[in-house]
Amino acid sequence: FPVTITFEVHIAAFFLELLMGDRFLADKCRRGAKIHDENSAAWGVDRDAAKRGIFTLFYGGGKNKLASSCGISLKQAEAMIDAIDETTALFEMRDYLFDACRSNKGYLHGWMGGRFHIPWVFASSDELRAAAHRYTTNYLIQGTQAMLFKELQLRLKEALTEKDVPHQFVFSVHDELGALVPTEYADTYVEVAQSVFNTKTLLKEGSLYVPITATFGKGKSWHEAKGAK
Repeated sequence: FPVTITFEVHIAAFFLELLMGDRFLADKCRRGAKIHDENSAAWGVDRDAAKRGIFTLFYGGGKNKLASSCGISLKQAEAMIDAIDETTALFEMRDYLFDACRSNKGYLHGWMGGRFHIPWVFASSDELRAAAHRYTTNYLIQGTQAMLFKELQLRLKEALTEKDVPHQFVFSVHDELGALVPTEYADTYVEVAQSVFNTKTLLKEGSLYVPITATFGKGKSWHEAKGAK
C-alpha cells in the first residue's frame, strides 16, 4: 500500500496565507483544484514548467536554476518569475522569513514547534547571505513536511491498532509511505488511512486552514500498487 501525500504546495499555501494574507494557492487547495494546471494558465507556461518552476522557487532556486529545470531561456525564466511575483507573495514571504530568522538569532520558527537553524543569514559573504535568503522557504516547507509526515504516521499507527488491522510499514520516503497488509484487511486499511491522511486539522490556525490530501494504491507488488505499466 503506497500512500502519496500532497504536501509541499499545500504547506506553502498555508504559510502564504497565514503570514502574508495571500490566498492565491490556498483557495485552489481548498476547492481541490488542479493546481499546476491553473498555475500554468495564470503564468502563461505549460503545466510541466509551472510545476517545476514553483518547486524550484520554493526550494531556493533562482532564474538560472529555473531556466535549467524547465528547459527554457533565461529571458523566459525571468518572465515566469515576474508572472509568479504578480500572482503570489512568495518573494515577499522570503523577505519576511529572512528578517524573522535574523531577528531570532538565526532560527526560523515553523509549525508544530519546529525550529530550523540557518546561520548563513549572518554570513559576511554576500553570496552566502543571498543563498540563505532564498533557502528560508525551503527550510520552512520541508521542515514542516517532515514534522507533519511523522505526526500522520503516528496517527495512522494508532488508528490501525485500534481497529486491529495487522500492518507493517516498510518505507517512508519524502511524501510516500508504504505498508504491507494482509489481503483480507485491505479495504479496512484504506478506509482508516483515508480518514487519517485526508485532514483539515493539521494545517490550521483559527478559521484558516489548508487541507492535506492523499492518494492510495494497493497491489501484490509495487508496480501493481502504483499502477505502473
